[in-house]
Amino acid sequence: MQEKKLKMDRKGYENYQSKIEKLELELAEVRKYKGEVAIFQGDTWHDNPDLDYTEAKEKRLMFRIAKMKNNLSNIEIIEKSSNSNVVCIGDTLKIIIDDGILIEELIIELVSDVSDISDDVNQVSVNSLLGQAILNVEVGETTEYTALNSIIKVKILEKIN
Repeated sequence: MQEKKLKMDRKGYENYQSKIEKLELELAEVRKYKGEVAIFQGDTWHDNPDLDYTEAKEKRLMFRIAKMKNNLSNIEIIEKSSNSNVVCIGDTLKIIIDDGILIEELIIELVSDVSDISDDVNQVSVNSLLGQAILNVEVGETTEYTALNSIIKVKILEKIN
């Protein structure tokens, strides 16, 4: 089964690589602590919760780094459209979402990655169902996507930025 491509703009890709580098630095610090401090907190056979915790943290970081590095080959870099009416990564939009029960007007920002959450505006990943539905749609158009067996309609009212 082929993995789904992760869409990002150039800035999102650079941020993604930067996060990998930060995690690798954090892993190096955990390993240093493990070798210099944690291993000597008890005997090495049992009764060393600090060592157990440090090794668990090390494994989590190693898994996360490996997964992120594997994702590098599945990233598709999306270039900004020359048409200013087309929705691109980085755009802040006013939209209407209609799920058949509730109609809601929202202001969202379409981003590559939602790990750097901002409180200023709702951020939507381009890799989410909503993000995939609105990417490359022109302002004024309506698009739709399916979530939980419901069809959700989305109208792009305007670009704010």
